[in-house]
Amino acid sequence: MIKSIFGKILASNILIIFILTFSLGIAIYHLTLNHLIDTKRHELFNTGIAMVKIIEPALNQNIISQPLLDNLGELSGSNLWIADKSGKTLYGRAPRRWQDSFPEDTSEINALFNGEPQSWLHNGRRHIDPSIIIAIPLKDSPDKALFLYTPIMGINKNASDLTTVLSYVIIICICLTALFAFILARNITKPLNNISQAAADFAGGNYKARTTALGDDEVGQLGSAFNNMATQLEKTEYNRREFLANVTHDLKTPIAVVQALTETLLDGLLTSEEKKNDYLNKILKETKNMNLLISDLLNLAQLESGQLSFNYQSTNIQQFFSQHIESYASLLADKNLNIKLDTSAELSDVSLDQHRLNQILNNIMSNAIRYSPIDGTIAINVTKKKNLLNIIITDNGIGIPAEELPFIWDRFYKVDKSRNRKEGGTGLGLAITKKLVEAMGGNIFAYSTPDIETS
Repeated sequence: MIKSIFGKILASNILIIFILTFSLGIAIYHLTLNHLIDTKRHELFNTGIAMVKIIEPALNQNIISQPLLDNLGELSGSNLWIADKSGKTLYGRAPRRWQDSFPEDTSEINALFNGEPQSWLHNGRRHIDPSIIIAIPLKDSPDKALFLYTPIMGINKNASDLTTVLSYVIIICICLTALFAFILARNITKPLNNISQAAADFAGGNYKARTTALGDDEVGQLGSAFNNMATQLEKTEYNRREFLANVTHDLKTPIAVVQALTETLLDGLLTSEEKKNDYLNKILKETKNMNLLISDLLNLAQLESGQLSFNYQSTNIQQFFSQHIESYASLLADKNLNIKLDTSAELSDVSLDQHRLNQILNNIMSNAIRYSPIDGTIAINVTKKKNLLNIIITDNGIGIPAEELPFIWDRFYKVDKSRNRKEGGTGLGLAITKKLVEAMGGNIFAYSTPDIETS
């Protein structure tokens, strides 16, 4: 069995052309043969009618003779004889074993001697050669008929010659088809092999592998789709490695701190209760950081898999934001920050998930508070556009460089790594925020000019 696409295309093209050409050749052969036989039959009919006009007077005058029939037969290119109803030859020479093939169909014989000319085509059976026989009734002698016989060996030879020519044509067509099919199959399978090789290289760990089989046809579109997929998978693999590296780093540091502090306590190196409590508080803090990181990772995994559920309920916007801002009282006081809340007058109750919106606002507000200068201002503007709640949070912090801005929603992405380590955080807050907003049917954007104002 042919397994390769190249072999299948090549074999199928050759087979189809062979079948079509062979069928056409057979059809042409039979049509030509039938046409030649019909032509010969019509010609023999006309000859028979002309011979009857010569033979009938001679027969009436009883001067019919074998030389006359021989001469007429030579002129007509056929064998002539006169027979009665029983098939008995009265004048002339009938073909060999003619009597064995006569009579034909009884109805045809009766029709012949009732004045209707008849014709028969013998295919070589009954011991006579393949031939055409024409029978013309003699009007002046109703019990007699003129028979004309001509073999069709020549016609068969012409048809055989045509068959030979057609055979050569079929062979040439198959050869040309094989060449064309080879080129066509190669043009189709070569880019497919290129894509297959690129896929094998990619599967082998070469994430830079790409196919060059590009174009506007289906194979080219497949190549483009493969390259796009490879690019996405390469990015996914890079993100996976970065993710593992960041998670490992962010878990390893607090675990090492907890281990060191715990070992110090167990070794009894601390004598004062104040120092022990300080170490225990540090252990608790690092444990909370690890718990926060794990919680953020679980939230992100649930968001990306679509398994996070939402609980929407009617909420008073003014009251919700006022209570939310109050939760930052101590943080705002530490830096003497001022928060300005501006909500539209038409806003009253809105259906939303309070817990998830709190989670979103906490992630954004914690960044705004963390990076705002002392005595700074944070503004919150809340409006409603169609069925969406439009929330704009603006601060006058240090800002984010334009080239860094598109990446702040990536997991563990840090604009200033040293600053983020100092300030704390898991590096997942904004990634979770973006996923939460999108899961609730919204969009989130960030605009910033360094050292001026961030929103």
